[in-house]
Amino acid sequence: MRREYYIVILLAIFCCGSLFAQETLPIRDTIKQSVIVDSRIMRQQQGLTTIQIEAIKGIISPAGEGDAIKFIQTLPGVSTGAEGTSSYYVRGGNSGNNAVTLDGVPIYGISHLMGMTSTIPSEIITSADYRAGGFDAEFNNFTSSVVNLKSKGGGFVKPDYSAFINNIFAGASANIPLSKERASLLLSGRYSPFQLEYKALKSFLPKEKLPFDKLQTNIFDLYGKFSYRIDDASRLEFFLFATEDSYGFGKEDLSKNYLRWGNIVSKATYNRIMKSGRLYDASLAYNRFSSGQRQEVYMEGTFNELAIRSGLNEITLNLKTEKERHGHSFITGLKLMYSLNAPGSSKLYEGEGRNVEKKAYVRNPHHSILNTLYFQYSTTAIRNFFFKLSLKASLYAPDLQSELNTERGVLFRPEGSLLLSYIFSKYLQLEASVDRTVQFYHVLEGLPIGWSMDLMVPAGKKNKPEESTQFYLGLSSTPGNHFVSLGGYYKFMNNLVFYTDATTLFSASLSGWSDNIEMGKGTSYGGEFMYRYTAPKTHIRVAYTLSKTDRTFDNINYGESFPAKFDRRHILNLSASYGGFNSAFTLQSGHWESVKTSVYPGVLPDGSPIILDYFGRPNNYRMPTYIRWDIGYSFKWERPKVKHYLNVGIFNVLNRHNAFTLWYDSENNNWKQLSLFPIMPSLSYRVTF
Repeated sequence: MRREYYIVILLAIFCCGSLFAQETLPIRDTIKQSVIVDSRIMRQQQGLTTIQIEAIKGIISPAGEGDAIKFIQTLPGVSTGAEGTSSYYVRGGNSGNNAVTLDGVPIYGISHLMGMTSTIPSEIITSADYRAGGFDAEFNNFTSSVVNLKSKGGGFVKPDYSAFINNIFAGASANIPLSKERASLLLSGRYSPFQLEYKALKSFLPKEKLPFDKLQTNIFDLYGKFSYRIDDASRLEFFLFATEDSYGFGKEDLSKNYLRWGNIVSKATYNRIMKSGRLYDASLAYNRFSSGQRQEVYMEGTFNELAIRSGLNEITLNLKTEKERHGHSFITGLKLMYSLNAPGSSKLYEGEGRNVEKKAYVRNPHHSILNTLYFQYSTTAIRNFFFKLSLKASLYAPDLQSELNTERGVLFRPEGSLLLSYIFSKYLQLEASVDRTVQFYHVLEGLPIGWSMDLMVPAGKKNKPEESTQFYLGLSSTPGNHFVSLGGYYKFMNNLVFYTDATTLFSASLSGWSDNIEMGKGTSYGGEFMYRYTAPKTHIRVAYTLSKTDRTFDNINYGESFPAKFDRRHILNLSASYGGFNSAFTLQSGHWESVKTSVYPGVLPDGSPIILDYFGRPNNYRMPTYIRWDIGYSFKWERPKVKHYLNVGIFNVLNRHNAFTLWYDSENNNWKQLSLFPIMPSLSYRVTF
């Protein structure tokens, strides 16, 4: 019943009618011939996919407008979590193994509105670079993939403004020159009037269909970027980015629940290009991510409050130099990062009337230092051949005072990536890569919906850093307007975590997270296929993945391997656009759930009998196949000084009730299914001037 309660809350917050869905059951073109360019959609380069902003905005989603994460969920090798949300799993890794960065700074809380959309607005983004292998040396602290979102440059000559509204957000942005060709200011903000939408929903839904009486929300993001050209060779930039998601809901005079997460990210960058062509780059970044839960319970005049909070503060200094000469490129750098992590801190209040006092307080601060020296060499000096070698050496000093670290000293972890590309002919190219990556924190995943309430905990001597070794080999061809790629990968992962209390959304046990994790390993292998056709008005894309992913833990399932939760054997994504018309279709094998397979009698300590459930191995039941079709149309009309954009669409045209989870209804003795999204309209309007 606990799982059912939380799912109902989640569905109500989505406000999408799914309560009725319950049913029984800077890039250099180093090899010109190998680069495929479509300025409207995406660009393929060695190991790199660059997604243009037009493609990002064109994705049809419940939020009314797509984002970079939604686009990446349609690429080969990527498995999605719950439909319509931001969770994604790359080549068998966990959702928390993906790095999402804004101009190189990690964004840990990437979701708005329970994962329906990204916290990073498309108004500030020009493109997104995605890598699942052949990683660049500058990025570290991940094991699956890197998404680097690139912000807009300064408007040094002419100002431009925009305003927009979609299903869940209204906002505006401005790019303002402060001094001609010297200084500029980029501002952007979004706010969600979701609380008003919920009030409107209450007016025509029966009261018994709503799991709580009131809903309080505060959902917004703010971005500001200052750019200054010191001279023709030097530039200074500073940005500040802040997001907030907070929700309050409950029954009058019974209980109230509160959820919150948010980011504060800032970065100052100075770079200079010398006459010799060498680039010097220095940056200082501050990153603060926090999440929290609070529950108030009133029973017979007694007040109880349990508050649980997690926080992460990071300060990162990055020094980098880059030199290119005669087809050879050298990058060297040093990244110093200090982290203060406080996962699962809790407070408990209890009392009657005004006599409320704090009964218990638990705080788990962890200090750590991560120093990474990196080097990268690439060359195109050999005809039709591209070679890139990235090396990293990391010294990780965990908190020596923590109970998790019983031994003194630091952890040394080497990392590296090798990427090779050879062009046999104009229409055939071979690509191979080998990657070893390390992540110095763990993400204890709860409900798999992509929101930012998962618990981030530091690695240490006891719960060692996660490690991954990956091999990839593939062929690609570019005959005319067509692009075809076919490849396969094998990936081995070590020191993965299994959170045994994952289904508990709100529990004091979060403060004792270190007692509820198991360390193990995983393997994943599969084949990836992509076909793309590009013409001035037509774009067609087909992506297919055939893969298998498992997990192995010594103290779970008797040490035998079992499928990963989102081990989707077959994943097929089709998309097409002609003029302003867009269509997307996805067919995926169902994810895995743990369901009871039988019952058996037991006895309590007092001698009374009890019936116990037997589950067998974890993830023992594959959910039904996931199928969804979306359609949309984009309108654009221009005036001399104003441009209007209108995107309309329908999410889940087939109105298929794709299963989110199952539970057993003991009262009716049958299994029941919950679905998140029925058929939904999608709308986004933007004006620029």
